[in-house]
Amino acid sequence: MRKKKKLVAIIVMLTMVVLVILGIDFYKKIIKPLDMKMANNKKIKFVADYSARDNKLVVELDNPVSGNFEYKIDGLEEGYYYISAFATYDGNCDYCFLYGRPYIIDVGGGDYPKTSVPVKEKQQDVVRGIKVKKDGYLVFGSRMSGGNDSKLSIYSFRVNRETNQDSQYNLLLGGALSRLNYVESTGANFYDFDGSKKDPLDIMEANGINFCRLELNNNPGKGRGDGKYYLPEGFQNQEDILKIAKRAKKHNFEIQLSFMLSDFWTYGIPEDFRKDIEGIKDEEEIVKILEKDLYEYVKDTMQKMKEQDTVPKYVSIGNEMNGGFFLPYGDSSKNMPNLARFINAGYRAVKEVSEDTQVVLHIACNADDVKWNGNGTGNWFFSLCEKNNVNYDVIGTSYYPFWAETLSVDDFTQWCNMMIRKFDKDILLMESGFNYREDTETGSRGQLSNMGYYEGKYDYSEEGQRDFMIELINGIKCVNDGRCVGSLYWDPIMVAGDGIGWSFKEYDDKVDSNVISNTTWFDFDHKALKVFAAYKYN
Repeated sequence: MRKKKKLVAIIVMLTMVVLVILGIDFYKKIIKPLDMKMANNKKIKFVADYSARDNKLVVELDNPVSGNFEYKIDGLEEGYYYISAFATYDGNCDYCFLYGRPYIIDVGGGDYPKTSVPVKEKQQDVVRGIKVKKDGYLVFGSRMSGGNDSKLSIYSFRVNRETNQDSQYNLLLGGALSRLNYVESTGANFYDFDGSKKDPLDIMEANGINFCRLELNNNPGKGRGDGKYYLPEGFQNQEDILKIAKRAKKHNFEIQLSFMLSDFWTYGIPEDFRKDIEGIKDEEEIVKILEKDLYEYVKDTMQKMKEQDTVPKYVSIGNEMNGGFFLPYGDSSKNMPNLARFINAGYRAVKEVSEDTQVVLHIACNADDVKWNGNGTGNWFFSLCEKNNVNYDVIGTSYYPFWAETLSVDDFTQWCNMMIRKFDKDILLMESGFNYREDTETGSRGQLSNMGYYEGKYDYSEEGQRDFMIELINGIKCVNDGRCVGSLYWDPIMVAGDGIGWSFKEYDDKVDSNVISNTTWFDFDHKALKVFAAYKYN
């Protein structure tokens, strides 16, 4: 019996030795630097740990790699991959990014997945959407504008097979263009980095923008605001938004169409709907009429979008509507069953025109569930939706450091994962913003009077705005399985200028102040800012 146990032990030990030897050969096969002498003229040593079960390859570097470099990885199964790397980067470069590409580059080059590296210590950076061909090769590397002065250091990286193998990850990045025609109607022009006058959409497209948001109000104009203020006549209505959609389409932008379901910023009933319920006392009858009006309005708009070949990829029913819309009948706290009917009417109208269009419910959350141990706005509202059988496809949210107060990008990433686990929906960041200077053109602090968690971490400067957006986009890519599908900025083109403001005053018809002229993508002279690098290299 003892001899038998001893024999088994010897066999086990020999098997382990063989596996180790085979494993070492495998490591040597699958990863190697393309050039043993890297940009900083130092040779690279590495230790690889591969787990076929987890579809992960981990590379720990004996010495951090600095500057520009490339690794070739061999022996991978065909499919889609992402790379997560741990790095430090101390800034001072116009660009610094990680990338993944095939070993053999396609004819004509190609724009391969890349991620700009945030200015942080030992953070995780994620490059998604890397396609590995049948040859099994993948190249991972970095590029930076500052030369070989060791501003970027890579400590380790991990190659991961994407959960979704049906389609390649493609992050949508852009901002709101809803006020573009209004801003240009005042005589405002836009300029590239070199001062040359250009169509702002040309500048955006050349710098990585592939997405836009169009906020559609019913019938803005004097007398149709909140009694004190109103939105300018002839803009952000259906005719105007259809024109902007055509411009966006010419620049290859995907479209997110937001039905504001109001004539103003407030959440009351638009005038053309209100006329249909005048004099009616029965609430059920009122709800039926509003439900019908919403359905017909959404369907009519979608059909017109389809006719001009600008079908939106995403449609939101309402804007930051966790409190509801068509108040008081669609108040989420008091009349959620009514709100559910309104939302479902909009959902049905969208799908009848375009089944592929995804319907978003956009809430003003700012990741507050993280602050309240999972019991914040997101959990509350979407649990109500679940209880009331609300139909939707995507969770939309706003995240501004100012409104989020103590919550960081890491908290936003955590919030996304929390919502995905509970509700199994993709996430779309509908609004975010960051100041490139402290004051607006009038000297006021503007809407975002501080930067919340990031106060003192990033300057009120072009570089600070750029670096925050780099961190935010990287945080989005860190969301589990790449299920945060896009990021929209508010408002990139609401620049400083005569006649440009958030609303007009009813009593004298003069424009009110522009509270976001210090958060746009163009400076007070309408010249492109460095924030575009956050998009171009992502």
